[in-house]
Amino acid sequence: MPYGMKKNNSGTWYVFNREYMPVGWNTKETGLNDFSNLPIHTEYKGLKKDTLLKIFGEEGCHLNKDGHFDMVFFYNDATNPVNVSTGSSQLFADYFKKIEALSKLKSSRSVEKTNSL
Repeated sequence: MPYGMKKNNSGTWYVFNREYMPVGWNTKETGLNDFSNLPIHTEYKGLKKDTLLKIFGEEGCHLNKDGHFDMVFFYNDATNPVNVSTGSSQLFADYFKKIEALSKLKSSRSVEKTNSL
């Protein structure tokens, strides 16, 4: 399940898992980096501060040192829909509501690179 999204230096976003690795990435070697050399980024139209707050809430948005949102989270430990002790159908509904809202945004382009991985 996607855990969050991180914006790189080019203003494009990638989705990461609980290990802060891009979804589909099968190693833990590099941690939360730019990953700008991988073809995994999407540029969204309308993904501004107010839109991020509306979708993810203040608690789900992370500010960088410059005061800009650079990371958002779909859930946290308390709202993890698959957590045995706290998970619930409402938490799944809240999670998928965020995915749905994000999916309705237009992508201005998918960033594709021809570099071999």
